[in-house]
Amino acid sequence: MKEGDIAVRYFRRFAAICPDDERISYFSLCDRLRGACRTEAAALRLLAVKDTLQYLEATGSSDAAEAVRAVYMADGGRAPGKSEISCRVRRFAMSHNMDDRTVWRRLSEAKSLYYSLIVSYGGKCQ
Repeated sequence: MKEGDIAVRYFRRFAAICPDDERISYFSLCDRLRGACRTEAAALRLLAVKDTLQYLEATGSSDAAEAVRAVYMADGGRAPGKSEISCRVRRFAMSHNMDDRTVWRRLSEAKSLYYSLIVSYGGKCQ
């Protein structure tokens, strides 16, 4: 499996487990993730999703965080159908006056930040 697919899988899983992540406290979120995962490493990978989104918003890259939510986390983490990701990218690009390639770059930035957080937590990108 490609690395990009791993990040997308965790973005979608986070959306399924925590659709209300913006309304609950960080500690409640940690408890929910710990209860939903078999291992602490899996819970940390999911927590890295939240930290990635918060970091992007705090550093002025809110477009990247919005793109991740609109493209990968839409429909509560449901698996997208054929060409659905591309359609979501186009829709997001049109609604934010961007080019499709810019949206793909923003998504790539979010994924690389996610991987750097995983490594800083002491985990592997698996």
